[in-house]
Amino acid sequence: MGTLYLVLGCFGVGCGGCTMSLGSPSVTGFGILSVGALVLVLGQRFRAYFHGAPYVQLATALLRENKPDAAVDVVASLGGKARGAGPVRRGVALVRANAALLEGHAALAEREATSATEGRAQLFFEGAELQQRARALGVRALARVAQENLEGALADAAAVLAAPEAEPHALAEARLAEALVLVRRADNVALAAHLDQHAALLLEHCPPRERAVVRALRRLAHARKTTVYREPAGREVRGPRGGRLAEWAGTFAPDLAEFVLEEPTTPVVPPPFAPGPSVAASLFGKPKRSYSLALALGLWVVLIVMFLTIWQFLTPAERLPPPPPPGPAEIVREAAEDRASSIALSLNLGAGGLAFASLVFFMIRKQRRADRALAAGRRAVATGDAASGERTLEKLAATSRVWQRTNGPYAALACVELARLAERRGDFAGAVQRCDDALAMLDRTAGGRRGSSDFVLPTVLVERAVALAGMGKVDTSALALGQLRMEIPDFHELPTAVVRARLVGDVVRGDWGAALAAAGMRTSEMPLPLREDLLADVVLAARGVVAKDERERIAAELAAHPEAAAWIDRLAPGLRGGVTGTSP
Repeated sequence: MGTLYLVLGCFGVGCGGCTMSLGSPSVTGFGILSVGALVLVLGQRFRAYFHGAPYVQLATALLRENKPDAAVDVVASLGGKARGAGPVRRGVALVRANAALLEGHAALAEREATSATEGRAQLFFEGAELQQRARALGVRALARVAQENLEGALADAAAVLAAPEAEPHALAEARLAEALVLVRRADNVALAAHLDQHAALLLEHCPPRERAVVRALRRLAHARKTTVYREPAGREVRGPRGGRLAEWAGTFAPDLAEFVLEEPTTPVVPPPFAPGPSVAASLFGKPKRSYSLALALGLWVVLIVMFLTIWQFLTPAERLPPPPPPGPAEIVREAAEDRASSIALSLNLGAGGLAFASLVFFMIRKQRRADRALAAGRRAVATGDAASGERTLEKLAATSRVWQRTNGPYAALACVELARLAERRGDFAGAVQRCDDALAMLDRTAGGRRGSSDFVLPTVLVERAVALAGMGKVDTSALALGQLRMEIPDFHELPTAVVRARLVGDVVRGDWGAALAAAGMRTSEMPLPLREDLLADVVLAARGVVAKDERERIAAELAAHPEAAAWIDRLAPGLRGGVTGTSP
C-alpha cells in the first residue's frame, strides 16, 4: 500500500508541475501538486509503518515470553526512519515501558509510558495510536502504584476506563491498578468487592503474569478475612514460593509476594510437520494467486501512458509549411481557443486530482470507522455486554466484497472475535466456519494472506485449530497447526497454540494421561485464555495434583465464570467433579 501511494503521489506531483509550467491556471496546478505531495507523505508514512510494525510485534511477543532484554534489543535495531510512523514510535516506547516494568524499574517504566502518551495522533493512524495511548496509561498506572503514587495511578486508570478506544487488555490493567491501590491502602472490604465485580475482566484479559497477581490478590483478600494479614497455617501449595514472579508482584505491594504461586516451567517443543500440497488443499482449499505484482506493473504502465498522452497533448506540433500570418480576428480566436483548451485540461486534471483525493480520504475514513467498530465490539464483550458486542462485530464482518480489499483485515478480526464467542458457547463448528470466512476475506485483500501474516493470519489459524480440536477432529487440528508452522515459521506463539489444541483435543477424546501431560506443559508466562487455563486446572485437580486450597480457588473461579464451567462440561461432562475429589 505504501509503494502504491508513493507512485500515485509522484504522478500527482508531476502532473501538477506540468500544469503549472505550461501556463494553466495556478490554482488548479497548485491543487494537483498539493494532492500529489499529500499522497507522497501518506505513502512514506505507510512504508515506515509496514517496515516498523513487525519489529514491534516481535518485541511484544518476546515480552509475553518474559524476555525483556531481547525485546529491547529488537526495537533498538529499528531504523530511525521507520519510527516516523506514529504507531511505531509509540509501540517502541510501549515495549520499553513494559520491559522496564517486568524488570522492576518502575521509574523508567513511567518515563517510557509517558513518552508513549505524548504527541498528537497522526491522521492516518489515529485509531491505532489512541489504543496505544490507552495501553501506555495502563502501564503507567501500574508503574505509579509501584512508586506509591496512588493518586496518579488512579488518575491514569480513570483515563483508560473513560477512553472509548481502550482495548480489553488496557481495561484489565486499569482495574488491576485500582485493586493494587486498595491493597496499598489496606481497604480489605473494597478490595474483595472490586475483585468480585471485575473478576471476569481481570482473569480473562490480563496476561499471565498479571493474572497470577490477580489470583494472589484473591488469596490475600481471603486471608485477610480469616486472619489479620497472614495466611492460615498449614497451607499447602502446588508450586514453589519466593520465585521471580513473587518478587515482581512484591514491587506493587510487599504483602502480595507471599501469596503468589510459581507455576512449574516446562519447555514446549512443537512437533515437526511439513504437510504437502494435498494437505494444504484439504485444509484451506486451493490457494489463490496473488496479483499484487501484476497490479503494480499494470499501474505503472497506465500512469506512464497517461503522462505521455498529456505531455503529447500539451506539446504544440511542428508545422512544416509556414502558415500565412494570421489576421487580428484569427489571433483573438486562437488565443481564446488555446485559453479555453488550457482551462478545460486544467479543470479535468483538477477534477481527477480531487476525485483521487476524495477516494483516498474516503478509504481512510472507512478504515478508521472499521477500527473503531472493532474496538467497540471487543470492549462490549469484555465488559459483559456480549449481545451488543456481537451485533457490532456482525456488522463489521458483513463488509461488502468491494471494501474487503482495504477493510478485509478488520472484517477478518471481527470474524475471529465472533469465532471466539461461538467457541465460548461450545459451538465449535460455528467457530470453524467463522475462521473460514476470515481466511476467505484475507484472500480478497490487497496483500492476500502474506500481507496479513504478521498478526491477523496466525490469529485466525490458531483459533481454527483449537475449534477443530473442540469438535474432536484432533488429527485435522494437528494438520492445521502444521500448516501454521509452514506458512509462518517464525510465529512466536506457536507453543501456546500447541498446548491449547492438545489440551482441548485430549480432553474431548478422553485421553486423560495425554491431557494431564498437556496441562503440565503450561508455563507461568504462557498466555492461555481463561477457559483453557481453568481447563488445565480442572484436569490437574481431577488427577489429584493440586492441593486443597487450590481446589477451592479453582471451584471459586468456576462459580464466578459459569460460561467457562459450561464450556468445560460440554467438552467433558463430569470432569468438573474432579475438583471436589472425583476423577473422570
